[in-house]
Amino acid sequence: MIGKYIISATITKAGGLPVNWMRYSDKKLSKTECLKLVGGKRRGFNSNLEEEVKVELSNFECRRVDANRKLLSP
Repeated sequence: MIGKYIISATITKAGGLPVNWMRYSDKKLSKTECLKLVGGKRRGFNSNLEEEVKVELSNFECRRVDANRKLLSP
């Protein structure tokens, strides 16, 4: 089943190239909530230490869709 909202953004992680990202969701998510989804901690190779990964979202958009996958006005 498709979600009620389509969320799209451009993700840029420290030291990486920008990546276009899209996700379907049953509830409307804010930019801060999406940052928690795509960001987080990472563990280095052969290391027990976790480091925070710096993530930036640009071109963030959360739009409602109908049952036929048509975008509705915001």
